[in-house]
Amino acid sequence: MNPSQHPPEHYTATAKILHWGMAIVLLGLVALGIYMHDLPFSPEKLQFYSWHKWAGVSAFFLVLFRLVWRITHRPPALPASMPTLLQWAAHAGHALLYILMLAIPLSGWLMSSAKGFQTVWFGVLPLPDLVAKDKALGESLATLHQGLNLLLGLTLLAHVGAALKHHFIDRDGILQRMLPFGAAVVVGLGAAGNAQAVEFRQVQADKSTIGFSYQQMNVKMDGRFRQFTAQIAFDPAKPAAAKVSFNVALGSVDAGSGDADQELAGKSWFNTTQFPSAQFVASSVKALGNNQFEVAGKLTIKGQSRDIVIPAKLTPQGNTAALDGTFTIRRGDFSIGEGSWAKWDIVANDVVVRFHLIVS
Repeated sequence: MNPSQHPPEHYTATAKILHWGMAIVLLGLVALGIYMHDLPFSPEKLQFYSWHKWAGVSAFFLVLFRLVWRITHRPPALPASMPTLLQWAAHAGHALLYILMLAIPLSGWLMSSAKGFQTVWFGVLPLPDLVAKDKALGESLATLHQGLNLLLGLTLLAHVGAALKHHFIDRDGILQRMLPFGAAVVVGLGAAGNAQAVEFRQVQADKSTIGFSYQQMNVKMDGRFRQFTAQIAFDPAKPAAAKVSFNVALGSVDAGSGDADQELAGKSWFNTTQFPSAQFVASSVKALGNNQFEVAGKLTIKGQSRDIVIPAKLTPQGNTAALDGTFTIRRGDFSIGEGSWAKWDIVANDVVVRFHLIVS
């Protein structure tokens, strides 16, 4: 995959395996290191040290592979609603984790070499000593190895804490992107339990937009509606019970020029004198997973109604959320553009409607 392409919404299966595999290996290495450190000198302790070194070297090469994978496979983007400072902190935290995951096994390998104990990988493959035997250097490297492990522990705590904040407070779906399937179900159920108390009942019109675009002689043109009202009762955990309706003031159209606005309000187009508004009333809302929904309902413009299905994505933003979607209508279905405007050679039949709604 070309890193310059648009990022995906989810981590790949390979990325998840590498992530959770490294997590298990690191936790196992830390636990074994703590356990064996104060053991009395014995064959058992020597065996544990060998296992620790084998696993550490394996972790080093696994991290190298994971780093190559990360560079060649662009990860999902962070939410646009996430403050720039927090995005920078997230990137810095990930960079520190990679540095520590490389530095810790490398420092252990260097320490073993300096103390005069060659590493024989899984008891079969002798690995070269990275430095000559040097007792003082070995002790310094042991101190460095312990310090790096402590820093890793603190960084992992911050990493886990941030992931839980995103899931239970921000509710932005970041954690679910990396969870394996089974865990995603468990955490998703927990999130649904919390979401039951969250019902969106208001659209903040001053922070929301309803726009449209169309082709005029093969040139893309954009416009928007400045005024609209909405009635909404939407609990993401109970989409089937949702009630959604919109009323758009057609006379508030902004097509980029006063002449165009006046023409659109006229009889051939919206005929706002007789039909001042367009209405949409939802008949059903269906959850598709990953905060994606499908809203079916009836759109009425100029007294003509059509059944439409609108895809929508919910992006939680603390106590509010953003609902975004795009759908296409044919203006001919609603007699928008009559008389000399009825042909599609000047103004195309397809009109793309897009919305960005802030709900609370």
